[in-house]
Amino acid sequence: MARGDERRPRPPRPVPLVDASLSHTTGAGGGRRGPATAAQRPPTPPSPSLPLSERDGRVARVLDDALRSSVIELDGANCATTSATCPADPRAELGVRLPVLSLLLKPLGRFLSFEVTLLDDRGVRRRLRASNFQPAPRVAPDVAALPLALSPGWNRVVLHLGDLTKAAYGTGFAEATRVTVHASCRVRAVYFSAAPVPDRDLPPEFRLFAPASAAVEGVGGGVAAAGEAAAA
Repeated sequence: MARGDERRPRPPRPVPLVDASLSHTTGAGGGRRGPATAAQRPPTPPSPSLPLSERDGRVARVLDDALRSSVIELDGANCATTSATCPADPRAELGVRLPVLSLLLKPLGRFLSFEVTLLDDRGVRRRLRASNFQPAPRVAPDVAALPLALSPGWNRVVLHLGDLTKAAYGTGFAEATRVTVHASCRVRAVYFSAAPVPDRDLPPEFRLFAPASAAVEGVGGGVAAAGEAAAA
């Protein structure tokens, strides 16, 4: 029986957060970007034209011993002022409709956070923010703050944006428009997918080869109760 007409799941879509952080600028005004070389090199400061903020910290490409691969390190005493964002242009939007966001993160023993900006099915812009200093879920009209518990070493953090948007605001997820990762952590990859993808089915650049890696599923436990309390 022919199986060629079966629908295959869509592959994960990467967020060029890490790739953009490794880019060099070319052309007039530095408006055009190209990928950095794949060769390993010592930590290097990013170009000022990249989607980074490092007022009192550092964003650099480093070689991670556990993964034996280049990653992005965001390190700073204040997580609010050291970050990497995609897209870089504040007027641009990702427009990604895949509802599952995955991040490969390694904490550096300090506070860290990340957030995704999205549109719900009513056209309202929302933000979902996860951090390891948030003690309990808290829902406000424009942002839902979620607690994030990470293991030492590398973690795969998976956010089900549809479930979280529904739990916090009672609306549906339409599309993700922006992703920002704040210090202090290392980042291997950030990507969207239609559903969580087993590590063995991912492209090599999205895998965690470190034996001590952990998966953090269901970030934002209790957000439904917090949303109901905020709406009351």
